[in-house]
Amino acid sequence: MDENWTWSALLNAGGYISGDQTAIRGSIHNHIPRENNTLTKSEHTFVGNQILMRGFRWEFMGYINTPAAVPDISFRFTVYDDPIPYNTLPMQSGSVIFDPDFQMTATWARWNMQTAKIRFQRTFKLGQSSTGQSVIKKKFYIPIQRKLTTQLEESLIANAFFGNAKEDNLYWVLEVFAPTMTNISSGLFAYVQTSVYFKDP
Repeated sequence: MDENWTWSALLNAGGYISGDQTAIRGSIHNHIPRENNTLTKSEHTFVGNQILMRGFRWEFMGYINTPAAVPDISFRFTVYDDPIPYNTLPMQSGSVIFDPDFQMTATWARWNMQTAKIRFQRTFKLGQSSTGQSVIKKKFYIPIQRKLTTQLEESLIANAFFGNAKEDNLYWVLEVFAPTMTNISSGLFAYVQTSVYFKDP
């Protein structure tokens, strides 16, 4: 199952307003559609209350939309397990996934390994302090071999998607730090595509 986000739509969904830093969270399995709902029925659906996760692919493509030299934009991408279910994208700087004793900003804080199990983490940069536009394309694949059981009852038509899992939930997080950039939404053009690989057990 694929999902595509424009950069501005992703930032808006994540509660970003302005500033040189942000942290965006997305659920990996929450939006997998059910077979029994005619509004979401497609080849990317599941039957029953369980799925077998195979893997997750995340892709980022973007470029700086600034005519003058700007410092590097730093990114940290993380995939993690969390027992706490989150239904929305916004992340606060005080999130329990970050270590409260080592937290300088909403980005680049130390992760709290007691509340979040990190499956995958990578950092990358865009810009290299160059003048004009700089382009980047990053693609990561994270194998995930585990069964997930939805908390939502199949008989309810309103529950058209997988929703939260009874086990630890799976999320991805992108932290962004763009020094001196007053608005990441307009200063950076990008899109994010995610692909979830799963099957009925």
